[in-house]
Amino acid sequence: MASGKNPSTPTSIKIATLTGAAKDDAFAVMEGTGSYTLDVLANDPGAARLYSLAQISGISTQQFPIETSVVLASGASIEIINGQLVYTNPNAQSLPAGEVFIDTFSYTVRMANGALSQATASVSITGENDEASIAGDNSGEVMEDGGVTQASGILIVTDVDRGENVFATVEESALQGQYGSFTFNSNTGEWTYTLNNDAAAVQALNTGDVVFDELTVSSLDGTATETIRVNVLGQDEATVQPEGEGSIEHVINHGRNNTNALDLIQNFKDGDTLKMTGQISYVSYYETDLYQDNVMDTVLRFVDTSGQQQTAFEVGLIGFTGFETSMLV
Repeated sequence: MASGKNPSTPTSIKIATLTGAAKDDAFAVMEGTGSYTLDVLANDPGAARLYSLAQISGISTQQFPIETSVVLASGASIEIINGQLVYTNPNAQSLPAGEVFIDTFSYTVRMANGALSQATASVSITGENDEASIAGDNSGEVMEDGGVTQASGILIVTDVDRGENVFATVEESALQGQYGSFTFNSNTGEWTYTLNNDAAAVQALNTGDVVFDELTVSSLDGTATETIRVNVLGQDEATVQPEGEGSIEHVINHGRNNTNALDLIQNFKDGDTLKMTGQISYVSYYETDLYQDNVMDTVLRFVDTSGQQQTAFEVGLIGFTGFETSMLV
């Protein structure tokens, strides 16, 4: 008779016997990295070991499946790593500060006697504030008198906390600059700056002057800030020739484009006027021969108070005498 197993001998099948020995667990953790090692065996008999993470209810008449890695309905995953249960939730970082998310799952342990026992664990995750960042357009440039008078751009705030990819509301007073004004959309990050070209502070600017207005914005949670800076380029006012008249309105703007710190005006004549811009005030005048050419000229003294300190300067009317203060407008 040939040796071997008798075909009529029944095969032995391991049947899971579920008991109630394993105890349920409740864990409370802060958001952190979103990955947590949970000691689910701490309240179970000392010889108990993790057996399976299968999310089913087993009965004693079926073979219990062994699963060491499972993705839960919440999107989180649980794994048995080196005999320990590791819970990882990729969405934990999106929790706003103070918001609580609770997840539950079951696990199965094997007791010292070989019996299997199933328990439920709950994980309560409390959100923490994550730092935001801001990127995008943070500068612009406008020009006085006929140049580009508006600048615009978009800033983008990035924050992993759900619902916080926006900016904090900007106070109305912060939108008003010295030379113009800003608008800012806290939801989209769009901003504009419009130069107030008629403002005295703008008209006092000369060619070569560069000043600026700034607006500082912050993320909704206040962890990131960005400053928008718009440069304002000055420009000398052009001489105005009134229509239908022979007189000329000359503009005093403290340009200082000539030698010896003098603004020199050629061909000034009776009937012409001098317009003072910005915060320029007339002081006095005297007559002298500037070029030593035996032709008398008039030198006017002014003071500019638009800066932090008063600045005195002079304007020369070449070849002209007989100045009267009524010529100032």
